[in-house]
Amino acid sequence: MQELSGHRVADGLAVGLARIIEQKSFKIPKHDLGENDIAGDLQRLREATREAEADIRQMLQPSIVNDSEREILSTHIEILNDPELSKNLEEAISKDKRPVARAVHDIFFCHHSLL
Repeated sequence: MQELSGHRVADGLAVGLARIIEQKSFKIPKHDLGENDIAGDLQRLREATREAEADIRQMLQPSIVNDSEREILSTHIEILNDPELSKNLEEAISKDKRPVARAVHDIFFCHHSLL
């Protein structure tokens, strides 16, 4: 078992330097979309965003999370609904012809490297 240390914010939450314990790998498509695939990928992006928000909203119940956790999850919803992020993702799909998985990966990797 690996033990992590940091400053506790609330039960189950901690403040500290985040480290990747187990690297996950995802298969990110390298191909570009054909013109006929763009609408489908835009729809998949919108559906995935709605589903993710619905899943997070289910976790916001007081019986599941405390106020601190609710604040963190609410921030996730704000990120999902960020108009600039949505615009960037939709342009990556429609203009750059990137499959939705590659668009999400590229946009978040780009944003991460700017931090």
